Amino acid sequence: MRALVAVLTLCLASLSIATAATYLIRPDGTGDYPTIQAGLAAASPGDTVSAACGTYYEHDIALTPGVCLRSETGLPDCVTIDAQSQGRAIACADAGGGTLLEGFTITGGHVAGSGGGLLLANAPILIARCVFRQNHAEHGAACQVTWSNAQFEDCSFLENAADVPGPNMYFAGGALYCYACSPELSGCEFIGNSAQTWGGGVFLYGGAASPQFIDCLFEDNIAGHLGGGMDADAGATPTISRCVFRGNQGPSGGAIFVGTPSLTVERTLFDGNSAVSGGAVYFGWSGSAGSLTACTLVGNAAISGGGIFVDATAGTPILAQTIVVFGAQGQGVLCGGDSTPILTCCDVYGNEGGDWDGSIAGQLGVDGNISAYPYFCRSDNPDVPYALYDISPCAPGSPYHPEGCDLMGAFPIGCEWTAAQDLGGSAAQAPNGSQGGLWTHPNPSLGPTTISFEAPGGLRAAELLIFDVAGREVRRLVLGDLAPGRQQVIWDGLAAGQPVHSGLYLYRVRHEGGEVGRGRILVLR
Repeated sequence: MRALVAVLTLCLASLSIATAATYLIRPDGTGDYPTIQAGLAAASPGDTVSAACGTYYEHDIALTPGVCLRSETGLPDCVTIDAQSQGRAIACADAGGGTLLEGFTITGGHVAGSGGGLLLANAPILIARCVFRQNHAEHGAACQVTWSNAQFEDCSFLENAADVPGPNMYFAGGALYCYACSPELSGCEFIGNSAQTWGGGVFLYGGAASPQFIDCLFEDNIAGHLGGGMDADAGATPTISRCVFRGNQGPSGGAIFVGTPSLTVERTLFDGNSAVSGGAVYFGWSGSAGSLTACTLVGNAAISGGGIFVDATAGTPILAQTIVVFGAQGQGVLCGGDSTPILTCCDVYGNEGGDWDGSIAGQLGVDGNISAYPYFCRSDNPDVPYALYDISPCAPGSPYHPEGCDLMGAFPIGCEWTAAQDLGGSAAQAPNGSQGGLWTHPNPSLGPTTISFEAPGGLRAAELLIFDVAGREVRRLVLGDLAPGRQQVIWDGLAAGQPVHSGLYLYRVRHEGGEVGRGRILVLR
C-alpha cells in the first residue's frame, strides 16, 4: 500500500508540472486517443493515461516508462483488456520509477513464450488492483518478471495456464514466472492456475530471485510435476509470510516444492494440499533446505510425507513452532535416506500414516516437541478456524504448553475453553463439558478423570462408554447396579491397557432404562 501511495503521489504531483498531461481513453475511440496503446505512445514520463470503464480489445500494449496507466476508478471491474488470444496483452521493458499499472482485468493473452498477460523486463514498476484471468503461455502465463523488483499489490491471478507449446517446452509458472527477480507481492491471490510441469501457481528460478509473498492466498493450483502452489528452484530465496496454501496439487510438493538451499516461511497455513510425495512441502534436489516457523499444516495428504517430505539428497530443513496435524494420508514428516530435519517446539499429531516416526522419532519430547491434540477453535471462531483455544498445548499460558516455547502455529489464541454443545446433543451443558446432570473433573485432564452424576432412584445395569471423535468405542466400564444418590466413576485414561492419545473423547453413561447423560473429555499428554 505504501508503494501505491508513493506512485499515486508522484502521478498527482506530475499534474502540477507544466508539461504533464492526463489523456482520457474511451472504449468507443472517442477519447483523446483512439486506443490505450495510442495514448501511451503519445505520453511522456509524468503523464497519466486514464481508461474509461469498458472493454478494450487490444494486444501487445507497450507501457511507457514513467507513465501512470490507470482505469478511471482504479478498480479491476472497471476496465478489461482482452487480447483475444492474438498475442501478449501488455509488456514493459527498461522502465524506471513512477511507472504504474492500476485497476485492470487482463485476459486473453496467448503466447508461445513468456508472459501471456504481462511481461516485465528490467522494469521495477508497481502493479496494483489488477486481475489476470485466463491467460496462456509456455511459462509465466499471467506474468513473467525478469531482472525486475516490481511490486504487486492486491492483485488476483485466476485460471491462467502454462500450456502453450513453445521453444523450450517446459511449461512453468501457471500464474507467475520469476527469473532472477525480487518482486514484492502483498495481498495477492493465486487461484485455479496450472502448469504442465513446474509451479502451478508460481515458478521461481535463479540465484538472484529473492521475492517476498506477504498475506497472499494460493488455492486450487495444479502442477504436472513440481510444486502445485509454488516451485522455488535453482537458488531462488523466497520469503513467505502470513500466507495460505489451500487445496493445491502436484506430484512432488502439493503446496511448495523446494529446490533451493534457502526458503523462509513464517505464519503460514497449509490446508488440504495433496501430492504423491510431500502433501504440503517437498524438500528436494541436492542441498535444498529452508525453514518453517510458526506454521500450521492441517489435513494435507500424500503417499509419502502427507505434511512434509525431505528427499535423501536434501539439506537440513528447520521446523520451529509449527503444527503438523490430521494428515489425511501419509506420515506427518517423512525423510528419505539419512536426511533429518531439525524440529523445535513442534506439535506433530493425528496424521494417518504416523507422527514421530523414522528419523525424527528421537526428537519427540526433546526441545519442546510434543504430540498432542492442538484444539483448534474451528466453529467457535469461524473467521479464524485454526486459531487456538486458550487451553491448547500449543498456546502460551496454557498449563500444558511446553516450557521455553512460544506460540505454536500460524494463529494466536482465538477462543476460550467453555462447554460448547456436545456432538448430537440438545440439552444445555454444564461448564465442564457434560450434559444431563453429569460433571467431569478435571477437564481437560492429564490422566484420570472423575465423572459424577445423580441417580435419585438408583440404576440397574449401568455402564460408562468412552468413544473417540470418530465414534469408535475405546473403553467400556461396567458399573452394575447402583444405589440411589450421587455416583462417581473414575476413568483412568486407559484403553486396552495403554494411555489414550491426546485428543477429545466423548462419553455416555447409560443403564437398563435409558441414558443418564453424555459429555466430553479433553485429554492432554
